[in-house]
Amino acid sequence: MPPPRPPSPLPVNYTPNIVAGLVACLAIVVGSLGPWATSLSVGVAGTEGDGKITLVLAVRTDTEPYR
Repeated sequence: MPPPRPPSPLPVNYTPNIVAGLVACLAIVVGSLGPWATSLSVGVAGTEGDGKITLVLAVRTDTEPYR
């Protein structure tokens, strides 16, 4: 008789949480890269100012569950 398997480190219903987290990180990345404000002659890109910070944090958070 084989020895019993060790318990799984993740609960059974963990997959929806991973999917929701990945979708949220993807939305943050899109928001960081897209235009934040536009006018007739002036536009502010998402990567100006804090957009770079949110982009780095979203990518870092997105890859964290797989470590």
